[in-house]
Amino acid sequence: MSLLFFRLIDCIIRSIRYYPSDIYILSHNSPAPFGTFLTHLTRSRILTRNTAATVKDALTHMTGIKQCEWLLTDDRNFTRAEWMTEMLSNFGEQMEMRSEFYYNNWFYTLIGWLSELVGKDSFENQIKSTILEPLGMTKTIFVSDPAFDELTEEELATPYKEGSDEETLYPIPKRALQYIGSHNPAGGLVSTTGDMAKYMVAVLDAVNGTEGAKLDKEVLNAITEPRALIGKQLGDQVIVVKPTFPETFLDQGYGYGHIVGTYKGYKYMNHGGSTYGHYSYITFLPDLKMGVFSVISGNDYLFKDNFRIQKLMHIFSLDTMMGDTPWINTTTVCTFPSPWLNLTESGDSTVRSSSPEESLITSSPHLVEGASRYVGNYSNPVYPLLEIKEDQSGMLQFTMGNSNGSIVSIPNKGGIFVILNMPVDPLNLPETEKRRVALKFRYDNSKVIGLVFEMDSEEFDFQKNDALPNSTVWIGTVVAIAIMTFEFC
Repeated sequence: MSLLFFRLIDCIIRSIRYYPSDIYILSHNSPAPFGTFLTHLTRSRILTRNTAATVKDALTHMTGIKQCEWLLTDDRNFTRAEWMTEMLSNFGEQMEMRSEFYYNNWFYTLIGWLSELVGKDSFENQIKSTILEPLGMTKTIFVSDPAFDELTEEELATPYKEGSDEETLYPIPKRALQYIGSHNPAGGLVSTTGDMAKYMVAVLDAVNGTEGAKLDKEVLNAITEPRALIGKQLGDQVIVVKPTFPETFLDQGYGYGHIVGTYKGYKYMNHGGSTYGHYSYITFLPDLKMGVFSVISGNDYLFKDNFRIQKLMHIFSLDTMMGDTPWINTTTVCTFPSPWLNLTESGDSTVRSSSPEESLITSSPHLVEGASRYVGNYSNPVYPLLEIKEDQSGMLQFTMGNSNGSIVSIPNKGGIFVILNMPVDPLNLPETEKRRVALKFRYDNSKVIGLVFEMDSEEFDFQKNDALPNSTVWIGTVVAIAIMTFEFC
């Protein structure tokens, strides 16, 4: 059976390695309750700028700390302890702590590290001894295990990046799956559908109090109760509720690593996520002793409405298992949310469209005017050194850690753009298929003094190393777009 790679942080699959050690240990094998301050649990080591942050804040994504998705591919080989004690406090705040739910993958790495402090053993060993071995999940491993290196192409499902034409698939190198490095708690698990079936049965047995259950019912109940309201930052943009749709499938809250909602009046627990071309989704209806797990290669979002295709698959499967006539069929799964909702007519802002500038980036690239003034090294306390050089042809070249690319401009558009490979493993992607990320340069008079690296919700300030100290004058902004090889969820 082919081994499939799952992203633990974004998928309830992470529970296999996440709550059994982190939460189980914190709640049973130590006196530390969820309300314990992170600084107390770590003996006052600096973790975040807010010393009042607790274990519960980390588990429910209520810290307000910025996401740093790019750094999950960082190749500087820091240990978990180094990431948490030396780097996390420099991430900065996206919003005030506990003001609202703000999903941040990094806090699964934090919880994994806390489990090591409390459990006196590595996160991986604790997961194996407390979950994988008792459940007989013999095919489930971590990307850091030697066994992962030995997997053949026949054993490991090939991940793909889906092209913008929704037909072309670009295979992703196996090595890219191992960039997760010390972030195994945030996405380093490899499993099979057979092992996942064992896990699902164990979860349903435990929550229903089945005799001989191998997981702890009390812990499962605790982590699957909603602790925070979910906004659109994590939830799907299309809200499936009556009377617009035939049924209501509504994410209502976030527990400890689980989304909690209702379908046809029954409580469900689910989660979905992705990494480098693999997309997984799992749903439990514990009261009905039902569960559905799916995983696909390529993109699992319909760009026009940003709704998970796999969620529709699960709705169809649950209806079938309930003995009801599914309201999703082979036609509506492709047209969703039509015929019930037309996003264009409703003025929905999530409809995906490419701007003229995006196509010009790759169709009409030009050398950057005055390129030499951008040349130099740029520093940030979190990210690797960012370097901009000029080659013999006058083209600016961009390097940051294991990412690189060429910098071009668009005439009459006032912008500078970076065609970036991230990581540097070649995917042989055409330029039009690479991800766009912005760089915004800062000036003091005509001198470049820094830039802002902007990817999705991430914004980090870089200081040009030869810039004058304490210079904060903004004279103008030149926008740069980095077009990246890999897409994050």
